[in-house]
Amino acid sequence: MRGFLSKPHQLLRFVAKRLREERGLRRLLQDIANLVRGNGIAGLFREIAVIGNAAQSPLRRDSAYPAWIARHDYDDERDGPALRRAIADASGASAGADESDMPPLPFLSILVDLGHERPETTGDIEHTIAALETQHYLKFELLVFSKTGIGEVVAARLSSIMHRHSWFQLMTGGAADFTDAANRAVKVARGDHLLFLRPGDGLGQNALAEIALAASRHRDASFLYWDTDRIGPDGRRREPCFRPDWNRELFLSQDYIDGAALIPRGLFLTIGGFRQGFGDHTLYELLLRALCAPDRHEPHHIARILCHRAEPADGPDLSSERAKSSTQLLAVQAYCERMLPCVRAELAAHGITRLRYPLPAALPLVSVLIPTRDRLDLLRQAVNGLLQRTDYPAMEILIADNDSREPETLAYLSHLEDNRSARVIRHPGAFNFSALINRAASAANGDFFCLLNNDVDVIHADWLGEMVSRAAAPNIGAVGAKLLYADQRIQHAGVVLGIKGTAGHVFKFLKRHDAGYQKRLQSAQQWLAVTAACLVVSREKFIAVGGFDETDLAVTFNDVDFCLKLHQAGYRNLYTPYAELYHLESVSRGSDAAKEKRDRAHRERDVIRARWAAYIANDPFYSPNLSRASDNFALRE
Repeated sequence: MRGFLSKPHQLLRFVAKRLREERGLRRLLQDIANLVRGNGIAGLFREIAVIGNAAQSPLRRDSAYPAWIARHDYDDERDGPALRRAIADASGASAGADESDMPPLPFLSILVDLGHERPETTGDIEHTIAALETQHYLKFELLVFSKTGIGEVVAARLSSIMHRHSWFQLMTGGAADFTDAANRAVKVARGDHLLFLRPGDGLGQNALAEIALAASRHRDASFLYWDTDRIGPDGRRREPCFRPDWNRELFLSQDYIDGAALIPRGLFLTIGGFRQGFGDHTLYELLLRALCAPDRHEPHHIARILCHRAEPADGPDLSSERAKSSTQLLAVQAYCERMLPCVRAELAAHGITRLRYPLPAALPLVSVLIPTRDRLDLLRQAVNGLLQRTDYPAMEILIADNDSREPETLAYLSHLEDNRSARVIRHPGAFNFSALINRAASAANGDFFCLLNNDVDVIHADWLGEMVSRAAAPNIGAVGAKLLYADQRIQHAGVVLGIKGTAGHVFKFLKRHDAGYQKRLQSAQQWLAVTAACLVVSREKFIAVGGFDETDLAVTFNDVDFCLKLHQAGYRNLYTPYAELYHLESVSRGSDAAKEKRDRAHRERDVIRARWAAYIANDPFYSPNLSRASDNFALRE
């Protein structure tokens, strides 16, 4: 209690967040009463503390990072014995003991381009070498290369280091450019796998061991990647970059791996090595080509901070950032020419690449399914948005009416039917969102279903075309939109399993055009689930997974369950930030404050927790290093 009262800003942030979310003081008081009734006064204080700290800015994340490092980062005294045992066990396999159960450990070639080094200095490269001297794993070599010759001072210093370390080689001169120099270095490398570092990059003493162990366990992966942070001249670590597990859609939107990757040397040579013309995204372009290689599994992510990037002494170079965006776009365009010839790649906000997928020449019919009960003001707005402000012509509207009784609403529904603007599917009885959707879907004629809440309003006319173009891909399941509150803040940009114990929307209450953590708010990407408030899916895939669960998940978490069924069936659920709509969130359904509704909500929560426990424990598109109490990528407590 004393700790809570000492941070009044947390209370203010809690009240402001709930007022925005619940739209009124009465709803806020009901919510507080429910928290106290369900979890006691201590539970209320915990919720206030969580919301008070939820939206961590980069500055606040950096201030919390030392505590995270102390609790969760590799500690040699605590974690070293287990790591050394794993190396010893795998090394025994490498010598021939029980190789079927323990794949051999690889030899690693680490390559550093000295061309990035400042003239006549060796400080940055020596920092990298010092990190290699502390490694627990010793099966590696270091190749430092440069396209041109180097100064006498640098040459003399590096020669003295070479005399101390048999694993250090220096290759300089005789190359036309970086790609030529790097490809030459790879040809003389002896390693099974290649790791490219920048001068000044540091490695945790566990890094090469973790990488080697992962490489031995995932020998068929196209490449491996890991998490990074930055280290400043003061020696302080900051800006942790906690990446998701493999997310192809995100990787096509941005180079979220940023060079922190290990690629098999044989694969590097097979696909032709580095190519010219891609600047700082030369490795990104190579990894995109690696994805196209046959007989390779998807990349594997090591969810640990293994590399500490040197922080630029002069801060970020904005002109360089613009150049990076253009070369990133070139790399994606080259990928599209090979793999997605009908897709157009273009540069979007925040240096992100947008992929524009074409619609079929004969537009498929889309059935828009709108559950409703009264609230004519909302329903009319939603229907007008479809009829007057949506530019997708092949559309039918089905309104699943759940016992509307207000005369104005009934008259409006009759008017829509008389004008053939919409069909009304009447489904009386207790509110059951899943049953309403299934009933409307069974009456629909479309090749695609668009689930749309009656409190959603259109912003841009092309929203439905964007969603259908993505949902039409054979490997895509459900497609979700960026949804906004009326005040232009984020209501939905994807769903993470495990948030607040079950599932939650990420990026809530950020501003519409904010980049979000690692620019992910503005990037098309895969999530385990998206909200059914605005969701597009093909009829075939909807039927294949059995639609919505109207027996056990009548009201809440039914969209999460539906999306997870699609994921289990092998489809990728996608969030696109290029379809934007307003969502007032459950205005027409009302509160869950009544005891009967509260009990139902608890039962449905327990169902989803039991059914999808593995994903709640570990959502692959989030990170185990981030908080499950926050919806805005705060660090794990």
